[in-house]
Amino acid sequence: MAWTHLSRARLAAAWGAVQRAEGPGDEGLRLVGVFGPLPVGALEAVALEPDGRIAVRLAPGARPGGLGDVALARAGDGRLVRCDLPYPAEGRGIRRTR
Repeated sequence: MAWTHLSRARLAAAWGAVQRAEGPGDEGLRLVGVFGPLPVGALEAVALEPDGRIAVRLAPGARPGGLGDVALARAGDGRLVRCDLPYPAEGRGIRRTR
């Protein structure tokens, strides 16, 4: 989904989460994407493909639980930074993107 289709609140939440996860001082940090809705409680691994798509692996036997977004960013040293952003309890279901 194009950045223009994401709400400001959703982008701000994703950017804030990756900044908190990485900590201050990483000037090269850049948001790569916000993906969702996904069963964030059941995610075991997330990988970013070269074309910008993500590959997810669900934990064997995990119950999907609530939905949320996965924010991915690249740190200045090239590492992938992942932040799971569960939707609020009352927001179970697909959130509008605008």
